[in-house]
Amino acid sequence: MAHRLLLPALLFGLFVGLASKPALAHPHVWIDTQLKAQFDPQGAITALRLIWRFDDLYSQASVEGRDSNGDGIYSHQELQPLIAMAMDNLEEWFYFADIRQNGERIVALHPTVFEARMDGGQLIYDFTLPLPKPVSLAKGALRVRQFDPSMYIGIDLQKKAPVTLQDAPAGCKAGIIPAPGLQETFLMSEQAFTASDPEPGSEGVGGAFAETVRIACGA
Repeated sequence: MAHRLLLPALLFGLFVGLASKPALAHPHVWIDTQLKAQFDPQGAITALRLIWRFDDLYSQASVEGRDSNGDGIYSHQELQPLIAMAMDNLEEWFYFADIRQNGERIVALHPTVFEARMDGGQLIYDFTLPLPKPVSLAKGALRVRQFDPSMYIGIDLQKKAPVTLQDAPAGCKAGIIPAPGLQETFLMSEQAFTASDPEPGSEGVGGAFAETVRIACGA
């Protein structure tokens, strides 16, 4: 289940009882996310950099006991194993990133550039998802949603500068499409009763609450 992917052992033990609650319960971990699309000189997108800021409770529980030298500072060396484990665990779940062009999923490669750090008492995961090949937006807009299908983890675009286009050609822009929310037909369906344990790559409940970042050039 999704909560096993990020939660350290101590926090998982605290939350394991909560995970057995009904499927449509609210998230127990919150992430504010920022997306940075990286363009090559030909104007195609080659990678997506995601910056996750975790809520205070999760942040403090995650770093508990990781200040190995007791200097009061969580160093790169002390936090790197945390995000390295998360990257491995999230691979099967597409790093909670649904990336599509013309409706077809683009499966990102395993990140080789990633870093965990603390900022104002909050844990930051900063990682770059390489795309398998450059994505030309002349073929259609790129749409990106970030969500945990089980909605155990809530992921929202941050309010300030949620999307950045790095080295994008003139005429390229990003827009944000609000999440549709759950439909009455879903609430009456069998899927609503199985959404607490969704399959990787499925919509689950979380997909209904995911904002869509649409990146297009000249359209």
